[in-house]
Amino acid sequence: MKQKTNLLFLILLGIAGSVANNGIMWLSQALSLGLYLDIIFTIAVVFLAGLLPGIICAVLTTGIYSVIYYLVWGSVYYWAWYFFILCSITAVFLVLLFFRFFKAECERVSLVSDPCSGLNKQQFFISIVMLTILSIVMCIVLSIVGGIISTIISITGNVIPEDIPPETWLRMGFIRQGFSLLPSEILGRIPVNLVDKTISVFAGFGAAYLIKKLFVKKTENQ
Repeated sequence: MKQKTNLLFLILLGIAGSVANNGIMWLSQALSLGLYLDIIFTIAVVFLAGLLPGIICAVLTTGIYSVIYYLVWGSVYYWAWYFFILCSITAVFLVLLFFRFFKAECERVSLVSDPCSGLNKQQFFISIVMLTILSIVMCIVLSIVGGIISTIISITGNVIPEDIPPETWLRMGFIRQGFSLLPSEILGRIPVNLVDKTISVFAGFGAAYLIKKLFVKKTENQ
C-alpha cells in the first residue's frame, strides 16, 4: 500500500508541477517578459523526487499548454512543436546529473532524503556554485537542442505560432549578418536562455526547498 501511495504521490507531484509551469508561462506572456519560464517546476519536482515526476511534468506541461493555446488563440497547436518536450526532458536529466555530483546539496531539497538543518556558509556557497554551473550548462545544452528542433521544423514546415518566441528577433539578427539557419537558431537562444534558465534553476531549487520545508513541517505535526 505504501508503494502504491508513493507512486500516486509522484504522479500527482508531476501533474501539479505541470499546472504550475503553465501558470508561470502564461503569466510571463501576459506581462510580456520575453522569457519562457517553462521548466521552473519541472526542475523543482526533479530536485524533490527524481525522474518520474520530472518526466510527467515535462510532458504534461506542453500537453496542457497546447490545450490552453487552442482556447486562447483558436488555433490547433502544431504537431511538430511537441518535439520541444525534448528540451524539458533534457533539463530533467541535467538536474539528475548534477544530483550525482552535488549529492549533499541536492539532498537538502529532496523529499527522499531525511530532513536537513539549514545551510551553513560553506554549504550555501557550494549550492550557489552548483546552481550557477547548472544554469550555464542548461543554457548551452537547451539552446543547442532547441535550435536543432526549431531548424528541422523550419525546414520541413512553415507554420508561424500565434505567440512570438522570445528568441525570434535575435535569430533574425544573426540571419541578417550572414549566419545560416542552424547557428542562428542556437545563437539566438543563448542570450534568452542565459536569463531564462538561470531564473528557472534558482527558482526551481528555491521552490523545492520551500515545498520540502512545508512537507516536513506538516509530517512532524501529524
